[in-house]
Amino acid sequence: MREYLSSLIFWIRPAILSLFPDTISAFVARVFGIASNVNAVIFLGMGSMIYLIFMLYGEVRKNRRQVTKLARQVALRDTERKQ
Repeated sequence: MREYLSSLIFWIRPAILSLFPDTISAFVARVFGIASNVNAVIFLGMGSMIYLIFMLYGEVRKNRRQVTKLARQVALRDTERKQ
């Protein structure tokens, strides 16, 4: 469910940006105090990408722990079968 919501939010943002590009870029520029609308959109995109990278890093770490745990369980099971 979390993945579905994340992907939904991820794809809704570009759709909204494409529907109202001038309004949204002007709003972002005003909120962050950036003079150019284009720079505001670029900064917003960079921030989103950094957030996504941290989220993916967390998932990779979680998967690595799961693989390590499974490898240990398989190794223990195999040694028990040999005995």
